[in-house]
Amino acid sequence: VVSKSDVFLYLSALNLLNAAIKIPEFKGKLSYSIIKPNAGRLIREIDNLKDASISYYYNKDERCLYIKIDDVIFSFHEVPLTPEILKASCASPIQWPGIRLQKIAQPLFGIFRNIINSTFQDINMNVTSQINNEEQTEHLKRLIIDAYNKSPYWKDGWKRFASIGSRELKETCFALGYTGVRNAIECVLKNDYVFKKGDTSKHEPPLLIMSTSNDVNPIEEITMIHSNVDEHYTQPTKEAKIKAYKVRNLYRELTKNLSDSSGWIKVADLMTGVEWHGTVSEFAKLYGLQLNKVSNVTMARISNISKYEILDDIYFSPTNSYPSNLTILKKMALDELWEDNGKSNGLLDNYICYTYARIKEEGKIALSDNGLCGCWNTGLVDYRYLPIFCYMTRRRTSERWVFQGFCIDGEDLGKVMAQNIAIQPSRALYFLDGNILFEPNISKLSVDYDHIITEHPSRLPEEWIRRALNGSIERIENETVRQYDKRIGEIISSDEEATNFLQTTLKHAIEISLMRCEWNYKTAIPYYDPNSKGIGWFLPLCVRSKGGLVPFAALVVTKQKSGRYQGQTIYRLSWAYRCARLVCRPDSDWLSPSCADDDE
Repeated sequence: VVSKSDVFLYLSALNLLNAAIKIPEFKGKLSYSIIKPNAGRLIREIDNLKDASISYYYNKDERCLYIKIDDVIFSFHEVPLTPEILKASCASPIQWPGIRLQKIAQPLFGIFRNIINSTFQDINMNVTSQINNEEQTEHLKRLIIDAYNKSPYWKDGWKRFASIGSRELKETCFALGYTGVRNAIECVLKNDYVFKKGDTSKHEPPLLIMSTSNDVNPIEEITMIHSNVDEHYTQPTKEAKIKAYKVRNLYRELTKNLSDSSGWIKVADLMTGVEWHGTVSEFAKLYGLQLNKVSNVTMARISNISKYEILDDIYFSPTNSYPSNLTILKKMALDELWEDNGKSNGLLDNYICYTYARIKEEGKIALSDNGLCGCWNTGLVDYRYLPIFCYMTRRRTSERWVFQGFCIDGEDLGKVMAQNIAIQPSRALYFLDGNILFEPNISKLSVDYDHIITEHPSRLPEEWIRRALNGSIERIENETVRQYDKRIGEIISSDEEATNFLQTTLKHAIEISLMRCEWNYKTAIPYYDPNSKGIGWFLPLCVRSKGGLVPFAALVVTKQKSGRYQGQTIYRLSWAYRCARLVCRPDSDWLSPSCADDDE
């Protein structure tokens, strides 16, 4: 970029791409990750030109970058927050004139190429002439009015805003440069409709709309609401689909005061709360529910609910996505193997999700004075052993957080974090009394042998089971692990000799493990289980081979109030590593990231 013309061509091209990506045929070919970052990079080039007729400004509240050339103003929403963008937020404000250049992206780009030698005043005149396309605006108005008239009333003259978002209307709004249906209504019919936020705690729709000329008959409205053929009672369209995080948040509310920690609730309560009107099976499949029938009442549960908290509480924009930032975090942190069973960054994903859940539980999200900026300690460090933080912002304290980035205090994005947040939050703690050392004493250890042997025989070495049952361990075709455990467990329970053999063999493996703990205190690895929120230690259970002791599972040990220890169950090594990594990176000769590949 060496001239003002280059800047205009660059912006016109980005504007054209920004408009094209909203058209279905181009969605799979373009990406916001190409468009948005390039808008921010142009700031440095503009600074080098030193042309007073070109200016820029980043509006933090709107999360929008404005670049002005004479009287033409380009706007780009949701650009990644870089040092250049932060600099732009301190520039002189630019008032947006209401001219949507995406509506004329193609002719605008053509105009510039055809009149490359013309003045910018000529370009401005062409831009204005293209915008005054009354036919397109009138078509949009008709679509909005038709969609509103066809949608059912909710109550008191209000309608659910989600019910008017047809695909044709949305695509037309995007093609004309609007950010959505509401944005279009507020621009072309702002005096004809009003909006109201619903109280979701009272199970009201999140957004309501009403015509200012509304003259609905209350009797007619009641009839419409209770009609069985009403659209209100049909499965929501894809566009109006209930957000998954809203289902999970309601589930958390409904399970908060349960005396039973299993997490089972009536599926009807959950469906009513989010106003789902499809079938139970569709609801369960779409939102990942486990179903169970108790006394003819269908119950539901969301397993591993705490893993979803980070995505439910924090919004990651398409141009600043969660997967891409995991890769960034991996590069920032000390070198470590994060692959999980072939999944790139799988262990890092597991670590960050459950670390955030623990941070939230401990109340360790540091806030700015106005509560609109927040950060938390990831527990990871860079090559200098400086802590890495997650920085996020929001417009209002009642809204979800918007992820800004991972950063080091005082560097790049960390400068902005330091400007807004006074106190650096500490990392998550799991052993609150500070005692993370295990005391290897066989007289203080009780073990639930029956649970391990008869309920989870699949976690024991096959050679042990084969010797105990004289070879009767072959799996039936298509048999699941749970089915195998039940079948083999019943055989073991009915065979006293097999039970005694397995218990003696397992006890010997535990004794060897305790001897290893006496020799090296690092053998017992502290862990945190995010599902039960329990803490304890993993002890290696091994079999002998020509190369020495080979671990096959981890004994899960917890400390009781009496001071004794309890061996609760055994975990596969992959599960053990995921839980142990939440506390710290295991410095171990038996548990490592390579163990993450033993899942079945």
